[in-house]
Amino acid sequence: MLKPLKLNLSRLDEYTNVFGVRKICSLWNEFLIQSAKNWQSLENSDWEEKRLIFHSWRSSSQVFGMDDFSAICLVIEDRIVRHRFNDLDTLIAESRDVFEESVRQAVLTLSKMEIQND
Repeated sequence: MLKPLKLNLSRLDEYTNVFGVRKICSLWNEFLIQSAKNWQSLENSDWEEKRLIFHSWRSSSQVFGMDDFSAICLVIEDRIVRHRFNDLDTLIAESRDVFEESVRQAVLTLSKMEIQND
């Protein structure tokens, strides 16, 4: 069962203050498009390609306050680097649950920001 997640709103606010709401929303859409491609390609990727995907997600997800997802990406990346593949497929499946819940929360938060910005 997935533990309750909470976005790091202060981090999201920090980046929003730097880039503005419109740019953050544009970056968010790009992040979602790339993430969909990444999830689709993961199954057929070798371990180095998977490591690169999770490395990229680790940093880019932090922009949107997705700290829980970023943390699990770091664990996956580290385990790949250390060649500890035992149960890694299970961890990757769990990361998808964390990703999806984080996205749900971010969508709600970013939608409110857009409405307030109009």
